[in-house]
Amino acid sequence: MEKHLMWKSVVSEKENLTEAIEDLYVQLDLKNDNKDPRIQKLCIIFVSSHHEKNYYKIPNLIMEKISPNILIGCSGNGVIGNGIEIDGKPGISIAYAELLDEKIQPFYIDNANLPNSDDPPNVWEKTLGIEPNKCKAILLLSDPFSFNTDILLSGLDYTYPNANKSGGLISGGKKYGDNAIFYNQKVFNNGAVGLSFSGNIKFETIVSKGCKPIGDPMIVTKCEDNVIMELDHDKKPLEIIEDLYEKNDPREKYLIRNSLRMGIIMDRFGNSHEKDNYLIRNIIGGSKIDGCLEVGELINEGQIVQFHVKDSETANEEFHHLMENSHEKLLNNSPESILVFSCLSRDNYLSNTKQKNNINQSVSKVPITGFFSNGEINQIGDQTFLNGYTSSFTLLRL
Repeated sequence: MEKHLMWKSVVSEKENLTEAIEDLYVQLDLKNDNKDPRIQKLCIIFVSSHHEKNYYKIPNLIMEKISPNILIGCSGNGVIGNGIEIDGKPGISIAYAELLDEKIQPFYIDNANLPNSDDPPNVWEKTLGIEPNKCKAILLLSDPFSFNTDILLSGLDYTYPNANKSGGLISGGKKYGDNAIFYNQKVFNNGAVGLSFSGNIKFETIVSKGCKPIGDPMIVTKCEDNVIMELDHDKKPLEIIEDLYEKNDPREKYLIRNSLRMGIIMDRFGNSHEKDNYLIRNIIGGSKIDGCLEVGELINEGQIVQFHVKDSETANEEFHHLMENSHEKLLNNSPESILVFSCLSRDNYLSNTKQKNNINQSVSKVPITGFFSNGEINQIGDQTFLNGYTSSFTLLRL
């Protein structure tokens, strides 16, 4: 029996919505429409904010023209389809799939229905309608203005520990109510939408953080909530920053002044200092009086941290290195589809000639779809986090 039938990615830049949907339909080329009732037809859609006035029309138009069983998606500042980035102009992209023997379960949730962080797994299972022993992967699109994504991620990790998780924070708007969430024929302006996959499907994620470490890894020896008071038993965080600044060249000094971040090892057992295990968080502020530092994450004593700086040169080099390392593996075991969640502040990888060549050499025939997000959802170790300044490539394998 076939394990799958089809994965496609299409994109339209047409400004008129009706013409754009027709363009997408023509590109999908679904003339030989498969009527097998076992097949699930899936549309994951991303819509640029240029279509904001017509958000409410989009699901019905796609349902009428393409007839998927399941439709989810969201708005975005820019969209990606067929490996092409559409930024700063109208765009609609669709990841389309016809799957056999794979169970796909869509869900929508808002804060009113969100369980508490300390609720048991059966409460989460009942709320989401997803069976833990069958769930292999979860895709999540969440609105940053209206929904507590951190609580949902914590609940998903607790209830579905063996499921790979990936996704992004919805973009396109500037305030509560501006963004769009598409869930079958409904449109919401708050909450989160997602898919759970059962069967043979797997997620594999390649993440480019766009930051490089400076200085040495250190142990947090005194902290309270998100405030670091002491590192390595006798060092004040602000004193370490001042020392790093004095020791570095002009370019590094510029990066320290303008893009300093904190990397936090999230391995619960503290066994790994690999750079891939660092969660990058903003530095919110500090106190010159006591030398402490406030960061955008709760900190525990004993955790390992290291200062990082956001750097476009490092981002390009890192992405090149990641694709080189994955090249042979991708050629030998090409994914069925790739979903891209790229931070608004990052470079346009698929429009960058060097980066595009890196991708094309590895996955030239793989459908690539996605959007420019307000944050990226991916796993570090056995936990799922919201990340910023990253580009996340989720490889879907069957």
